[in-house]
Amino acid sequence: MKSSQIISHILNQPLFQKVKAADEALKVLALLGPTRFKLIKYVYVKENKIFAATEHAAYLQELKHDSNISLIKSLLKSYNEKNESSTLKEVNDVKFFQTKRPFELLKFYLPPIFPVAPKATSGFVNEAKDRAVFDAFEKLRETLKMCENLKRTAEKRARNG
Repeated sequence: MKSSQIISHILNQPLFQKVKAADEALKVLALLGPTRFKLIKYVYVKENKIFAATEHAAYLQELKHDSNISLIKSLLKSYNEKNESSTLKEVNDVKFFQTKRPFELLKFYLPPIFPVAPKATSGFVNEAKDRAVFDAFEKLRETLKMCENLKRTAEKRARNG
């Protein structure tokens, strides 16, 4: 199964309808062209409106022109005609606003799906029976010891100034 098939399957679940709507809104706004699309920081869909955030007041002023809004509405209409399963069918307006905070503060972080394994240390027991494998693990142990020593000296230097 391809990754694009997996993603489309996930986005079709009811739990992710808002994510799918935001993704479709980005696709519609990408049709504006690269110069205008670069002005948009992020988008979301709420109450049958597309909300698009910009970082700078000049970007906001550029996007708020009536010609841009009417162009987006016509692109949205044609997008909905082409895509039968579009989540943007009820969307009838576009609003632009200037974000007050950098986008990095607005990101939400999901816990990792797979727990992150702890970093390897040189304190492992080498139970390899084959001599070549045993030697390879011993080389790995020496490399890990070297890394641990480098980390300790760097921490000491940072503490001592």
